[in-house]
Amino acid sequence: MSLPNLAAWRAAQPAPTELVSSPLRPAIPFTQIAHLSLHTTTPLNWLSFIGALAGEKSDPLPVPRAPGFTFGNLTSFDMDAPSGRCLYSCTFPLTDSDISLLAAALPHLEWVHLGPPCFFNTCQTTFRSLHTLSTRCLRLQHLYMHINTATLVQDIGSVFEEETRGTPGSCVGKRSCPLSLWCAHCIPLEASVGVGDLEVVVKGFFAISVTIDVPVTFSDSNSRLWAKISGGIKALHV
Repeated sequence: MSLPNLAAWRAAQPAPTELVSSPLRPAIPFTQIAHLSLHTTTPLNWLSFIGALAGEKSDPLPVPRAPGFTFGNLTSFDMDAPSGRCLYSCTFPLTDSDISLLAAALPHLEWVHLGPPCFFNTCQTTFRSLHTLSTRCLRLQHLYMHINTATLVQDIGSVFEEETRGTPGSCVGKRSCPLSLWCAHCIPLEASVGVGDLEVVVKGFFAISVTIDVPVTFSDSNSRLWAKISGGIKALHV
């Protein structure tokens, strides 16, 4: 656990949370790790472990810190449950608060893989998570995760209302590159977003620099709706 040049770590065991309070902690800087892959059944414990080692409090920092702290050079983060895809119900365990902890602890991420989205639309990560990752991980370019769109239009309005009021930590910076939301066409949208809501959704995604690419081979109605949103975002960039 003290390998000074360790650049990639793939772990399948439960989080070693006991190390946080052990004498070994000062010898675990992990400053050279660029890729962390967790194939785990205890994702929440791992997030707590990473947050504790990074020295974060429960509330996110107002601005991203420079590299040099624990996991300061981590750019690729992969955390997926061994069960893989959701088969009979959504098993994605993270919440918007968990994503906030992740973004605060690892602000220099460029690639985040938290498992493929499913059609159940019952997960607890919403548009707020997209906003958090986009405004706190300013280098993030690729995101793969579940997003609940059941109240997408209301969520967009709520997030930007807080930003307008100047809620502490609501926005910390401007991005220099777009954030691509992978496999968005797998996220159900039809039941919650009507034709009149498209402009709200397009402007919401555009405001946080989120882009969506829908493969032309997918022609189902849900994919076509995402394609309209994707086209609207691209039009605003012109």
